[in-house]
Amino acid sequence: MVLKKIIDNKIVYGVIIFAFGIFLFGCNSAYAASLYFSPSSGNQTAGNILNVNVLVNTQGKVINNADAVIRFPANILEAVSISKTGSIFSLWVEEPAFSNSAGTISLNGGLPTPGFTGSAGKMVSIAFRVKTAGSASLAFTSGAVRANDGFGTDILSSLGTATFTISPVPVIPVPEPTPTPTIVDEPVVEEEVYTLPEPIEPVLEVNWINRIIEFIANINLVSSLLWAVILIVLLVILLMYGRSRFVRLRSGVRKETDDVEKVLHHSFDTIKEDIVACVGLLERARKRRHLTEEERAVVSLLKQHLRTTEELVTKEIHDIRRHAEK
Repeated sequence: MVLKKIIDNKIVYGVIIFAFGIFLFGCNSAYAASLYFSPSSGNQTAGNILNVNVLVNTQGKVINNADAVIRFPANILEAVSISKTGSIFSLWVEEPAFSNSAGTISLNGGLPTPGFTGSAGKMVSIAFRVKTAGSASLAFTSGAVRANDGFGTDILSSLGTATFTISPVPVIPVPEPTPTPTIVDEPVVEEEVYTLPEPIEPVLEVNWINRIIEFIANINLVSSLLWAVILIVLLVILLMYGRSRFVRLRSGVRKETDDVEKVLHHSFDTIKEDIVACVGLLERARKRRHLTEEERAVVSLLKQHLRTTEELVTKEIHDIRRHAEK
């Protein structure tokens, strides 16, 4: 009985261990990562540029680092540049580098938490110049993909390859020259050609043309000076005529002023004599009788108006004479 229990326990333990191993194996295979190239095949022509991306497939696992060493045929391909544009890595433990003499490319990049997970994570992009025809294969000589689990567990399970068929530069055939047919010269009969004589145009010597131009220019200059002299003479005549007219006008104004002054004096003297005669009659009447108040007021008013009018006329005549003399 005891032996049977021991055997049964061993069987149970074995089943448990086997199941646990299958579980661990299944977990590891579910999260196995891979490195591969894109494109992985194709046809190229010598002399062209071949661009290849290095990608990582994490198979659902979160990673934070990967490194790889790539081998390429240096006799067929020449590495030109490595681009980190669009890379999932922002930190580089080892900057991407290539050696055309050894035919190798190396890189080691990483990124901080939370890391990366995906099936086509771009690590770098490599540009090759195709040197010659042949078959060019790219392969990983080593590599690692580390999980973001705090231990840097390498979960890399497969490394891809790429093969490209390189064709030579096509030779463009040069067309053969077409033979030129031989032409036999036949005798040519020359015909006499009669040509009409060209009309003879009168030729004017250049010196005569220059003389004519100079003569016209001199005429223009002389006519311009003549017109200027004529204008100056006319201006002087107008000034003299205006001055004489002004003098005659001024003399006429003075004469008319004197005539007006004489007429005013004569008219004023006549009025003055009449007023003085009227006043004298009233003065003589006062000797015979007493004048009334109205008569005395009239005498006083006449004398006052006579003096005022005489002063005003004298002043106006003086002003007219002063303006005429200016």
